[in-house]
Amino acid sequence: MVANLDQGRFKFVMDLKRPVTIYLKDGENWLSTENYLAPGDSLVMNVLDGSIGFYGRCGECNALILLREEAAPAMMAERDIAEEGDFVAWNAYAQKWRQSALRMLDTFAWQTPPDPAFKSLFTANVNYGFGATLLRRSWRDPALMADSMYRMQLDGLRFDDPEALCSERYIFFLRELPYSVWRAMLYSENDSAKHAVLGDRQYEIRDSVARSLFSGEVLDAARYQIFNDRLDALESGGRDAPDFSALRASLRDEIDAGVMPFTTDAIPERIRSRLDAMADPIPAPELELKDISGKTVRLSDFRGKAVYVDFWATSCAPCVAEIGAAKALQQRFSGKDIVFLYVSLGDRIQDLKPFLSRKKFSGLHLVEPLGFSSPAAAAYNINSLPRYLLIDKAGMLVNAHAPRPSASPDEVIERLLQK
Repeated sequence: MVANLDQGRFKFVMDLKRPVTIYLKDGENWLSTENYLAPGDSLVMNVLDGSIGFYGRCGECNALILLREEAAPAMMAERDIAEEGDFVAWNAYAQKWRQSALRMLDTFAWQTPPDPAFKSLFTANVNYGFGATLLRRSWRDPALMADSMYRMQLDGLRFDDPEALCSERYIFFLRELPYSVWRAMLYSENDSAKHAVLGDRQYEIRDSVARSLFSGEVLDAARYQIFNDRLDALESGGRDAPDFSALRASLRDEIDAGVMPFTTDAIPERIRSRLDAMADPIPAPELELKDISGKTVRLSDFRGKAVYVDFWATSCAPCVAEIGAAKALQQRFSGKDIVFLYVSLGDRIQDLKPFLSRKKFSGLHLVEPLGFSSPAAAAYNINSLPRYLLIDKAGMLVNAHAPRPSASPDEVIERLLQK
């Protein structure tokens, strides 16, 4: 929706059927990164000298969201230190962050009883954001799955929670839980033959875990994540791989036969649409974002060169873990006809610049403060991080799920450069 300014004022009227999250932009500048509205709400924003004030029926709710966002950068340096420590140190930091956010909600509720839907969404985002981070911590140390302290933290969350399906962080948690269980099984197996079998049965095992933990709509959401990961794995090998067409046809037959059943026809249709879109390379949607110096950069600026796009975020532990490999990959292809473009989702320029300096991570870095709700994320169907793309010299999207830097994507990149 677009509104014109009238003496510095603007107004939107929306017919809402359910609570939504909205994002407001003034030309090239985002007024705020997240706003909450429910049917019957009114929101007035007063923007003055970079400060934002909220008024109206849901004004206090949005002030709380802004307060939570503004508190996050202050804990970033502490997080970097905790990431390098053992689980006890990391858990102390993670619990501090979680409890701080929940205390904000408690203080707010004591002063102004919030809308139940808002309270539910805010709590789900905090708890399942913590849960997803907890699961990814086990990737560094799979033995954590057997640790009593770790299990106590994890089991304290409600796994099968239909009311939390409105939370993006809960959807992400639904993917991470079965995956982390399978990963722990894989890395605890010392027998090479059994290890290989577990690797081959990844998606079958993850589906079995999902069926044991979830039901109804929640199971649908978890299974959709699993099938999407299978499609990602197919695309990561490149559409020019010899067995790509046969594997794609096999997955289409599987979804048509209902091998992984869903309670609604909408999800299989979404999967079929993605399989159909994978048939041939498509023009890469335009990206137009600010770099960390504030300059506007467009994807089309690099026509005539291949482009490796790295969608990531400073709050994403696996993304941060890829930085060393990303720098090495960039160095290996230095001087060749390829551009490495790093798009940070959900970060602000003033927060990203010092982070990159600490990590000594140079390169072409673009910023998209709206994260998963941004036009860039929507254009490339990005719902989890990290995510990597390969675009050919003609501007065609040839690999929407390219291998991550640590997975040595050199062969896929070289094939692209030879065309």
